[in-house]
Amino acid sequence: NEKIDALINGAKDDHMKWLLTRQKGIGGSDAGIIMGDNKYKTPYELWQLKTFNTPLETAENSACKWGHILEGVVADEYAKVTKSTISEMQTINCSDMPFISANVDRIAEKGNKIKILECKTARMNTSAGETDINGNELMLWGKGNVYNNDGEAVIIDNQVPISYWWQVQHYMLVTGIDEADIAVLLSTSDFRIFTVKADKEAQNALKEKICKFWECVLTEVAPPYKVADIKKIKPKEQALEIDTNTLEKFKKLKDLKAKIKEMEVEHTTLQNEIIELIGENDT
Repeated sequence: NEKIDALINGAKDDHMKWLLTRQKGIGGSDAGIIMGDNKYKTPYELWQLKTFNTPLETAENSACKWGHILEGVVADEYAKVTKSTISEMQTINCSDMPFISANVDRIAEKGNKIKILECKTARMNTSAGETDINGNELMLWGKGNVYNNDGEAVIIDNQVPISYWWQVQHYMLVTGIDEADIAVLLSTSDFRIFTVKADKEAQNALKEKICKFWECVLTEVAPPYKVADIKKIKPKEQALEIDTNTLEKFKKLKDLKAKIKEMEVEHTTLQNEIIELIGENDT
């Protein structure tokens, strides 16, 4: 941390200072990555960043830039809809594990209720790649809460991208607050609010994984690799001797690949037969 503090003091702009400060511990945006629920970054890639084994992404991308600009706009709209008082809070650290920190967007207060408010922007609502029990396609974002004229939620929706769910669980873990609202502006004109309640079991699992990950950072020993990491790892010129159990895993993987291929062919065949039967009919 002393090394990072020196870099922070010599940073040329606020964005660089913010990036370097994040290196000192684990924040909410790291939670989904550590839990393996972030499609953009693996735990290994995060470890590379935290240990300075890969250059910091110093250039602020367009989505990040506009997300910061519109954060206040989203917070103001949330305040209007929910009739809440909004305030900012300084970064705080977990009391027993100071390397776990929370830098929440806002705190929302209404009556005697305090919530974490996370403000998001997204280009559009895309498919989550899953279906519900009725076979309907699930989207990353649900329809959102429904509020009455008093700003009270009469219908609560918690369907948010899993990485954001972990992010607010992380914030609730650190702050002790038991509820978080995620306000999102989709496609520049579609405003929605979601409510996520604290999940103690999930938070305990998160805390355990963070501790293991931070130990990897301190010891500079890489965490377990994922399939996405293969092309990023520099291989050692040596062979690995495997045991019978691992050999069985290779055989099972080969069998599964063959079965998947057969099922994909059957799926396509059935799909074409059904489409041919339906023809030009709409019902």
